[in-house]
Amino acid sequence: MRLARSIALLAPLLALLWAQDTQAQPKLAVRPFAGPQGARFRAAVVQALEKGRTFELVPDARVKRAARALRANLKSEEGRAAVARELSLSALIEGRVRRRGHNFELELRVYRGANGALAGEPTLEGRRPGLLGKIRRRLQSDLVRMQLDEAEPEPDAVVESPPVEAEPEPVEEPEPEPEQVEPEQVEEEPASAERRAQKPAPVPEPEVEPEPELELDGPPAFELAASLRLLTRDFGYNDSQARLAEQRWQPTPAGRLALGWYPGAHAGRGVGGWFGLQLQAQLMLPIDAVQGPSVFTTESRALSGGLRIRIPLSDSELGLYAGYGAHEVTIGDSQFGGDPEVPSVSYRYARFGIDTRIAFSRSFAISLRAAYLWLHRYGEIADVRWFPHTSGGGLEGELEVAYALADPLWIEASFGLVRYFLSFHPQSTDPSVVVMRRIAGGAIDQQLSGALGLGLRL
Repeated sequence: MRLARSIALLAPLLALLWAQDTQAQPKLAVRPFAGPQGARFRAAVVQALEKGRTFELVPDARVKRAARALRANLKSEEGRAAVARELSLSALIEGRVRRRGHNFELELRVYRGANGALAGEPTLEGRRPGLLGKIRRRLQSDLVRMQLDEAEPEPDAVVESPPVEAEPEPVEEPEPEPEQVEPEQVEEEPASAERRAQKPAPVPEPEVEPEPELELDGPPAFELAASLRLLTRDFGYNDSQARLAEQRWQPTPAGRLALGWYPGAHAGRGVGGWFGLQLQAQLMLPIDAVQGPSVFTTESRALSGGLRIRIPLSDSELGLYAGYGAHEVTIGDSQFGGDPEVPSVSYRYARFGIDTRIAFSRSFAISLRAAYLWLHRYGEIADVRWFPHTSGGGLEGELEVAYALADPLWIEASFGLVRYFLSFHPQSTDPSVVVMRRIAGGAIDQQLSGALGLGLRL
């Protein structure tokens, strides 16, 4: 009820300003709205005014150019009045948005074009997106009603002609009793009937069909991110009873591409838009490990995909995902055919995770991701020449900070970790133990990454 009463305050203010303007179609300017999601609420007001086709909207860019040309301060009454005269504006509208928990409070300020003074400050409250939708529907209805009211003359403005006295007819004898005239008959006297005929017939108010709520702030249907990364690797053994070669990388360049698609989000804000598909691909620049005259080339690649369920929480969201992935690190033989003595790995895993995106404002957000990797293939390291009884798992985590350069373009910086923990369970009869003397209880294979990239949220 408070929301409806507050929205209704805006129409009388605009009607008052309209009545003071002699133009056929008054001009309005809607200035930028301050506060969280101010651009979205301003778009809702502009869309409602454009839908009503009652006012001519002057772009804010023209208002700024006029203010610069006139050297006028738009924060003062004199400055607003000067710009309004230059552009023939009936009114200027400004707004400020405040957040109250899950609700939003929009304070509108309507300034008169004639003198730049404040005409009123209606305040709107409600949850988004319902608040945006109600602004659109109610403001459109008020503008239509205001147009009809302006077309019908005010009761005080009707100038009634003086009553015409009827000439008395000659009567021979007085009437015994004056004739009783019913009220209905008085209404039918010529003068009254003439005045009633001159009064414009009431125009029925057109019905405004309810429109769907605005989708200005719905979660994106498509996400794309491309980043340049630096990777490090630390591969080492646990409980080793022999001198086994390990591997460590210095920061090495890599590229990653991530895609997200939510087909149901194209149709609206329903639950169908919560379900999406994800795909990630990463490729590292090959590096060479030199041991004396021998050179061993190392390559790394990763690919994963799956399903994600996101639960919108105002501007933030919580996500659950599951899928399948592969991560390979291959170490080739030297140019002389020598063995690098470090096994290649080719992990295959099921991936289960949770993530969250916390939006602190419309242009700044932090994302956290964590996943468990259920390994079921290991590559060469699980070969009979190495550790044929290998088992293990993995963990994955990432912290990302994103800033909006210009909607829908974001710049993103992240730090990530992937850690595989392996158990070898060596047996005394294994060829790797008897012949190769490769004995270890397990291994840790850990990769760290830092990234900088660009993202699109459409």
